[in-house]
Amino acid sequence: MIGMTKLTSIALCMLCVTLVQSGSCGGQRGPANSSQSVTKPRTKPVEEHGEMQGNWGGEGVAMDVGDAGATIEFDCAHGTISESILLSADGKFSAKGTYAREHPGPVRQGEDVNGKPAVYSGSVNNETMTMKVVVEGTNEVVGPYTLAKGKIGRIRKCG
Repeated sequence: MIGMTKLTSIALCMLCVTLVQSGSCGGQRGPANSSQSVTKPRTKPVEEHGEMQGNWGGEGVAMDVGDAGATIEFDCAHGTISESILLSADGKFSAKGTYAREHPGPVRQGEDVNGKPAVYSGSVNNETMTMKVVVEGTNEVVGPYTLAKGKIGRIRKCG
């Protein structure tokens, strides 16, 4: 009789272990068929500010991003971003700065070369940036521009 009790106890223990292990993962399995929702990997946006740093360029625009902002050259204008460019989780940004139109010929005495307050906004996806500029007070929109990281902008200064 003692042998039979031991066998029953061992069988019960094995059954308990099997039940506990099968429930430890919640009995969940991956998608059984393609009709269930599967999250596809998205193109990863730049997530850290450090990855923004460096040269960005495109048609009619060149941008140099540093720790505390950026300097931008346009075909017939220039600008600055006076704060760090921070990206949201989905790769979007908005930063304050200035935008100054240029003209051919010399700068006249007393002429404002610092520009007007502006907001630079856009998004970064991998090594491609799209950007536009809204000049405050006039609601003038400049752009959109497409820039690539590590590229030199193609600038044609007004003449």
